[in-house]
Amino acid sequence: MSTSFWPSENQELLLRACLSSGHNALTAWQEWQVIFESGSFDEGSRRLLPLLYRNLQTQKISGPLVSLLKEEYFQTWSENQFCLRGIASLIAEFNQQGIPNVLLKGSALGVLYYEDVGLRPMKDIDLMVSRDQANRAMQLLISSGWIPTYSSPEALIPFEQATEFTDANNQKLDLHWRLMWEGRPSLGDTDFWQASIPMQLNGVQTRSLCPADQLLHVCVHGAKWNDTSPLRWIPDALMIIRSRKMKIDWTRLVHQAQKRQLTLPMRETLSYLDRLFEAGIPTEVLSQLEGSRTTRLERWSYRTRLGSNDSLKMTTVLWHWMNSLVVNCEGTLPQRLVQLSQYLQSLWSITGSWKIPIYLVMKPIKRLYSTIKLTLRNASASESRN
Repeated sequence: MSTSFWPSENQELLLRACLSSGHNALTAWQEWQVIFESGSFDEGSRRLLPLLYRNLQTQKISGPLVSLLKEEYFQTWSENQFCLRGIASLIAEFNQQGIPNVLLKGSALGVLYYEDVGLRPMKDIDLMVSRDQANRAMQLLISSGWIPTYSSPEALIPFEQATEFTDANNQKLDLHWRLMWEGRPSLGDTDFWQASIPMQLNGVQTRSLCPADQLLHVCVHGAKWNDTSPLRWIPDALMIIRSRKMKIDWTRLVHQAQKRQLTLPMRETLSYLDRLFEAGIPTEVLSQLEGSRTTRLERWSYRTRLGSNDSLKMTTVLWHWMNSLVVNCEGTLPQRLVQLSQYLQSLWSITGSWKIPIYLVMKPIKRLYSTIKLTLRNASASESRN
């Protein structure tokens, strides 16, 4: 497993310290604390420090380093409380305007599964509305002082799943109108909405994905290459699986994975969790996922998510654009092409459709130039050291 969404040896050590109990947790912590003292760990590992603190506290493991971890926990708790207060008032506005919403990712997981928002760092808040309410939600955000990352966010609706907004306090919100682009997006999200469950955030009513869909979302979202190693999917998934209050409908999980052609990421991630953390995945679930037939397109799509190959990813993006043009855009072919043009102009911050071909040509050239420049700089630095 060489792809970067799988943890390294040191990261697995940290994960065991965070998620194991008894002797296993103590041994892992004793080995990993050398890395903690040196500060030689990545950002993905840093985001697990609050969870590490809580597990060491639960295991009655103390010491000066644990006190440092306690500071990380309280900082995360404070930052998250600030974020959640702001988003709760926004959700209340959405409710008042009749815009149904579903809380996604870290904020929903922190409240429902970690049951302590200090354990799950979140750099932004993810909130989903239905596609037919996306434009209204965007206008409400803008009128409330939220600034969109893109000048014409409504142009993104047929082609993207979400877009970012920022408020005056630099709070980030990802507004979703589609749960994920992976796995046959043409099927839509109706069944996700129908199975969603009610929840409260700071006394405000909203909804969350049901446990089976939550686990599907966490695993699929985690099972792809990322500049920052996406370690959080592992504790996120285990918190869902281990929850005593929220029970997973495993039959639904397998059905969703098969229907949406997501059996590859699900069987790999669940097998990993079961093998390394004794997650207790039902044997029949793993067998059904393993025995599921996959299409060539499904296998190709999964491979493209596992690596950092720019050419392969660009091919995926082009396929996604063409698929969105057919499935999500409306009107005649010229009208659909206009929608694609508006989307690309907003995405690339350019004015005038005539600039699009120029941008398409110049972008890979600039990337090649940057790669060559970086290679030469590294070679020069290596020669200087020698």
